[in-house]
Amino acid sequence: MIYYIVRFDVKKPKTLPDGRVVSLPERSFYAGKNKKEVAGPHQAAYLNKEIADAVATFYPEKAPKVIEENNYLADHELDSIHTTLASVGESITASELESTVRAALRSLTKKEVDAAVKRAFA
Repeated sequence: MIYYIVRFDVKKPKTLPDGRVVSLPERSFYAGKNKKEVAGPHQAAYLNKEIADAVATFYPEKAPKVIEENNYLADHELDSIHTTLASVGESITASELESTVRAALRSLTKKEVDAAVKRAFA
C-alpha cells in the first residue's frame, strides 16, 4: 500500500563544550496538528498525496519533505491513512476564525490585522 509521510529537516544550533556553536540536522515527522512531532517514520501520520502536499505547505519554516512509503499495512491500519485535513486537525471553522481575529484585535490594531489577512491571501 502506498501512503505518504511528511518529514521535517531542521538545523538546530548546538553549543559544544569549547564554546563553539554548530548546526546539527534534526529530523522529525508530522504526526498531526497540535501533536508533538515524532522521531520515527513508523510513528508519523499516514497521509494520501493531496493531504501530504497540503500539510507541507503549512510548515515552510521546517523544510518539509513529502516522502512516499510503500509498505504492507494490516487491514486495521488501512483506516489510519488520513484523507482529509480535518482528520489530522488542520481545518478551522468560521466561528474559530472569527474568535481568532477578535483575539488578535485585542492586542493589535485593525490596520495590523488587516495587513496580516492580506498577506495570508497573497
